[in-house]
Amino acid sequence: MQMPKFSEVAEMLKKRYDHFAVQVEIDVTKRARKRLRRKERSERQNPIRGNEMVYVMRSPSYCERNDASGILGTSGRECKHSSYNSDSCDLLCCGRGYNTRLERRMTQCHCKFVWCCQVNCKECIEDVQVHTCK
Repeated sequence: MQMPKFSEVAEMLKKRYDHFAVQVEIDVTKRARKRLRRKERSERQNPIRGNEMVYVMRSPSYCERNDASGILGTSGRECKHSSYNSDSCDLLCCGRGYNTRLERRMTQCHCKFVWCCQVNCKECIEDVQVHTCK
């Protein structure tokens, strides 16, 4: 029996998390006893199976700063205006919008490969737009 590829396991876990995860909340009673209960009543009739993914608490909001939880928030984070990935301003800034400023940066340019095993570059100054979350 061969172990599955890491990417296959990751994809399966992501699918289960996105589509099949059941939220369970910890209910602390007056006597400080903890018990698990499903969040939605309609799901209570189905028992949790062994292969079912269950998460105990709702994820905190990473949009706002929360010092008690060690969450820095996204205000001031650099984002990409034209991206559709997790670094996009629309997603990363949590709907608060973003500021744009022009910044002068030193970059490596006109790089050439020199035989064997060396790359020589010049340094160029480039004006780039930098976007940061409000």
